[in-house]
Amino acid sequence: MSLPVSCQKVHFARGAVEGAKKGNSVSPTCVSAPASPSPLALTQSRKTTTNDGTYLFLLVAFLLVTLALLGVGCGIYKILQLQKTLSQVQKFTSEGDLISATEQQIEHLRLKAAMSKAKHVAHVTGRNNTQSSQLDWDRKGILAFTAGIEYKSEGLVIPLNGLYFVYSKVYFRQQSCANVHLKHSVIKKTLLYPKAIVLMENLKTSSCENRRRWVQNSYLGAVFNLTKDDSLYVSVSNVALVNFEGSETFFGLFKL
Repeated sequence: MSLPVSCQKVHFARGAVEGAKKGNSVSPTCVSAPASPSPLALTQSRKTTTNDGTYLFLLVAFLLVTLALLGVGCGIYKILQLQKTLSQVQKFTSEGDLISATEQQIEHLRLKAAMSKAKHVAHVTGRNNTQSSQLDWDRKGILAFTAGIEYKSEGLVIPLNGLYFVYSKVYFRQQSCANVHLKHSVIKKTLLYPKAIVLMENLKTSSCENRRRWVQNSYLGAVFNLTKDDSLYVSVSNVALVNFEGSETFFGLFKL
């Protein structure tokens, strides 16, 4: 009787020797080899693994896109709210109720910074302590406050790269009736450029119209992308015409 090919290749040396010693004949035993998986099963397994990886990649990509869109939405909302605040300040300062309006806006900005948990914010008020065109500021007054922003050499120093809302208001007045040109500027000095850069500027001409005195308000405010160690200053054309009361002349910024 012939054995299957797989059985013919089985080595029986040890069994034959033992059988010869005992005088018994030895019958070959066929051991079946373990069955290998079929090509179809391997293909299906690979497809399942590939599909799982694709689904995971798509899920991660979807989550990243969703987070990015949420961040953009929050940024747009903050900018719109700041624009609304700016328009309110401009409206108030042009209608005559200057003291109460500016105080309300200062408090509004203070609360807004607190609610947004701003870690880098500053609001400094006017101080009559300079003869130059670059204004000096009081950072310890009743209406003034700073957090994470350094005041140095009449300027506010930027602590981190990023977007900042920068604002300034100057109240001009004169007892005599004379037409003069007024200039109010917010200036940036940076290590990246040798000259000062004008960020915002307002040019006005006073008009008294047969009155003994005149008053004029100038407000500037906008969002800027600033670099660490940039310094911001406020400059005017004639410091003698500035009213330095804290509710009338001020300067500030906060990080978005």
